[in-house]
Amino acid sequence: MNIFIMILLSFSMVGLIDKIQGNRWKLAQEFDKGLSAMGSLAISISGIYCVGITLVRTYAGTISGWTEGMLVDPSIVIGCLLAPDLGAPFLTAELSSNPNLGYFSGVVVAGCLGQFTSFQLPVLFSALEEKEKGPMMKGFLHGIFAIPIGLLAGGVLLGLPVKEILINISLISVVCFVLAMAFMKFSSIVEKTMITFGKFIGYGSQLMFAIVVVGLFIPGWKVVDDVLVHEILTILIKMVVIICGGLVLANLCLRYLKRQLSWVAEKMNTNDFAIMGLLLNSINSLVIVALIPKMDKRGKRMNAAFAVSGAYLLGGQMVFVLSIGNSRVFYAYFFSKLIAGIASIIISMGVNRRNRSLPKKSA
Repeated sequence: MNIFIMILLSFSMVGLIDKIQGNRWKLAQEFDKGLSAMGSLAISISGIYCVGITLVRTYAGTISGWTEGMLVDPSIVIGCLLAPDLGAPFLTAELSSNPNLGYFSGVVVAGCLGQFTSFQLPVLFSALEEKEKGPMMKGFLHGIFAIPIGLLAGGVLLGLPVKEILINISLISVVCFVLAMAFMKFSSIVEKTMITFGKFIGYGSQLMFAIVVVGLFIPGWKVVDDVLVHEILTILIKMVVIICGGLVLANLCLRYLKRQLSWVAEKMNTNDFAIMGLLLNSINSLVIVALIPKMDKRGKRMNAAFAVSGAYLLGGQMVFVLSIGNSRVFYAYFFSKLIAGIASIIISMGVNRRNRSLPKKSA
């Protein structure tokens, strides 16, 4: 068993034990928060996973024909649009003739850029209060600039030649540049576009979930194999258990490491809530929404920057990637997100420091 999973599984068991003994340690509520994610995860993931893989397998030849002659691997497009836990690794594996490139697209690219376009911007951003969107949008911009750094690291860990990595991230670098420029020039249009895209993903996942459920009850209407349904249910249970463990761990860190968190906050020139946010962000970015109003502007930008690639580093996405059963793929996922997340924080801190050092314009 992976060491990260072992740790989080242990904390999940601690939360379960506390639930059994009546919340004596005040951890049962964190365990329950993780359990409550099961329903929304099932609707958003299971349909795309089952129907998406079925469609790609059925029309793999047609899709390959559309992408023939492209310099970049065709699976890169899926990685740019979908998060790993929305089924990206399994879709890209069907599209790519090179297994490592398929993993690169479905795990590394999807973990850094795909999760931002399909979830962070449309879902996290839409959950924010209006007054918080300005600083968070600037933080997203810093995070976008860090994405190619994480992708390069992930590709190297997968054993891909550097030349092949650079060719395949060229399209992504252009996408990141265009997104960054669009944020700077047309932030409101980008916001509305991405929220619409997020709603489209949401409605599509719900429709696919309905297709899967109807097939379970009416065999004559079945369009997906039962094996896929069993696979995704197993993955979902594992994801929820790890989310429970992550939330219990975060609660204990916030409870017993306050002095250490304050020391880190002082060194990073921000407040305690921002550091707490970074810790929770690595498990589930939606958990930080309630903390954002309590952060200073610097902390808000840092958390938004980290959310682009670093969010869910220790959450459900990690379990989804582990279900692939390839340790090299897991480490490529983990360190690409970690490196991109750290780079985004450094970029954000550097921009904030530069802004403070600039002379103020006279009236």
